[in-house]
Amino acid sequence: MYPCFSKWIKSHRDLPLKINQWCNVVRWEFKHPTPFIRSREFLWQEGHTAYATVEEADEEALAYLELYKQ
Repeated sequence: MYPCFSKWIKSHRDLPLKINQWCNVVRWEFKHPTPFIRSREFLWQEGHTAYATVEEADEEALAYLELYKQ
């Protein structure tokens, strides 16, 4: 992911860059999972960001933490 940032961000005008990624993940287990407790497939969500300053990144992180509290 992050090597792509150097291709996408060429100037401070390209910031902030916020990317949200969703994908299905499958566990390749050899044992049989217990039904209804743990499944082999689940949805994975992750976010990647780049900011011009540390202060801007901290402010955004604190805002997201406030959202998670709700």
